[in-house]
Amino acid sequence: MDDGIASTPEPPYTAVIFTSLRTEGDRDYAATAAAMERLAAREPGFLGLESAREGLGITVSYWRDEAAATAWKGVVEHLAAQDRGRREWYRDYAVRIATVHRAYTLSTSTFGDAGPR
Repeated sequence: MDDGIASTPEPPYTAVIFTSLRTEGDRDYAATAAAMERLAAREPGFLGLESAREGLGITVSYWRDEAAATAWKGVVEHLAAQDRGRREWYRDYAVRIATVHRAYTLSTSTFGDAGPR
């Protein structure tokens, strides 16, 4: 997947924010994460993904709606990766589900007028 900023439609849409602290060592983590990104991209309602890791890892996946995000949570291969994550890859994690009501970019920002869009 692209390492850039996800291109999302006009809100509203759903964001799944996964924040994590890893255990030491890879143990197939990188390959599994890449496979999950490819699998998610084929799911109905998937809009994009952004991920960064420098100690604390943050992955945000964007979905058409909460139903699409919930369906992704139940995909068999994703369930297996989640289980392995709890057992091997993560010291701790948090998942937050949010509805995006407003979004703008550098090129669409109205910086300097009455406030954020």
